[in-house]
Amino acid sequence: MQRRLAMRAGVEGAADPELRAPMPGAIVAVHVADGATVAAGDRIVTIEAMKMEHPVTAPHAGILRIDVAVGDQVRRDQLLAHVTADAPAHAENPAREAAAVRETHRRTS
Repeated sequence: MQRRLAMRAGVEGAADPELRAPMPGAIVAVHVADGATVAAGDRIVTIEAMKMEHPVTAPHAGILRIDVAVGDQVRRDQLLAHVTADAPAHAENPAREAAAVRETHRRTS
C-alpha cells in the first residue's frame, strides 16, 4: 500500500503521458472526446473485464488523444490514449466536455 501511495504522490508532470490497459477486456465507454482538455484524475475510458468495470484516469492535466473506441477489445498494456501536458491555462471545463461526449454517444447508440 505504501508503494502505491508513494507512486501517487510523485512530482506533478512527471507522470507517463501514455494511458495503457491494466488488463485485457472491452472498452465500454469513452468519457472524453479526442482533443479535449483533461485534469489529473479525470476518467478517460472504462474497460469491462469479467463483468466488472475498471476506469482508466488521466495521470495529469493536458490535451487528450484517444487511440481506442467503444467496443474495441484491448490486451493488457495496450496503448489507450495519450495526455500531452501542454494544456492552455484557460482550458474549458472537462466535466462539461465529458457530458457532451456521453450525450453524443447516447444519441448515436
